[in-house]
Amino acid sequence: MRRLLLLLIMFGSGHVQAQQLSLDIYAPAENTCADWKRSSASPALRNQYFIWFLGFVSGHNYMSMERQVPRVRLPDEGQFAVMVDKACAANPQQTLSVVALRFVDMNRPSAKGPKS
Repeated sequence: MRRLLLLLIMFGSGHVQAQQLSLDIYAPAENTCADWKRSSASPALRNQYFIWFLGFVSGHNYMSMERQVPRVRLPDEGQFAVMVDKACAANPQQTLSVVALRFVDMNRPSAKGPKS
């Protein structure tokens, strides 16, 4: 009986801890729209942002296979730059991770079916 109680306590506390974890998204996601603007003269840096974005969307698709962002919805590098420019004009304080999260939310199928 003690062993059963001990197992319940161990597994139960682990479940609570897992629910309290926060989402960590790594650079360049922490970069702000100000960082994006400063990168305008550096095509290589802009390319790194784009590559990170593609990885972000790929990670989302891996973890949410039933609600993947379809390949046809992915922007090319030029479209990505326009998308970030517009998002940053609307909210200059946001981070690139917020821009990427909003893109995913707007372009993945809803629980009811694909968006048109």
